[in-house]
Amino acid sequence: MPHAQFLKQAALFNNGRKIGLLRGAGTRMATFFYCMHRILRQRRALLATIHSPQWANVSLNARGKKAVKDIEDPSMFKGIYFLLRAVFPALRALRLADSNRPGMDKIFFLSNRTSQAIINSEEDLADQELFPISANEDSDDELSDDELSDDELSEDELSNNGLEEEVTQEEESESVGNLKTTGLEDEDDDGDSVFSVDVTEPNTPTLGWRIAQAWKKRRKPIESDFAVTGWALCVMADVREDVAARLNGTHRRKIERVVEKLYAHDVNADMPLLIDTFWNEFK
Repeated sequence: MPHAQFLKQAALFNNGRKIGLLRGAGTRMATFFYCMHRILRQRRALLATIHSPQWANVSLNARGKKAVKDIEDPSMFKGIYFLLRAVFPALRALRLADSNRPGMDKIFFLSNRTSQAIINSEEDLADQELFPISANEDSDDELSDDELSDDELSEDELSNNGLEEEVTQEEESESVGNLKTTGLEDEDDDGDSVFSVDVTEPNTPTLGWRIAQAWKKRRKPIESDFAVTGWALCVMADVREDVAARLNGTHRRKIERVVEKLYAHDVNADMPLLIDTFWNEFK
């Protein structure tokens, strides 16, 4: 069986663990990205499977032959890597939100990392050889439920070095570069954006532009007053460095609004004094 052969190869490349593929589902948030992450992780096992002597005896249908062709195509894995690199900080934020651990102090930090990652990946996501415009549209060609394994995504597989240890903190925080076509800025921006003011839709929208537009709609609710306050008060070293580099007047006003909300029940509260006390202690 093809799946049994793949699991055998997967065990060889994962210290004896038979790590299979994942099945995407529209009812589970971001599972298609998790599926691609697993495919990238299991690249060597997939290649070893189709190049093994036992594979010559496997009978494949049309879809199986197409899958083999994709596995043999280096551009497929390259495209998956570029796509996951663009959304990886957002996946970390999603995993954090799905966990039972407190995470308000990291959400704003990861939101900014997501914005930077999308911008840094703009040129790669505009590569028409990897991401042709026609491929950006919805496809009716879906895999059936019995063609991939039911393995669940483990808790530690979307860590900082999850993308085959190729996506590093340095890559996530590298300089923004050319920001002319991301279209992530809007007139209500809070002044803390790394995005371009160019929001004009290009004649042929690229995958990167579509991702930028989707993130633009979701970024605002995520970057709430409470998220900014949690970010500013976080004790993690990398977040503290981010706060030292980025904290500005807009952030301060958001934090002050949280202080005002915390004391809204006290009609006798001296709000200016409370806010001044907060900032004196914050130093």
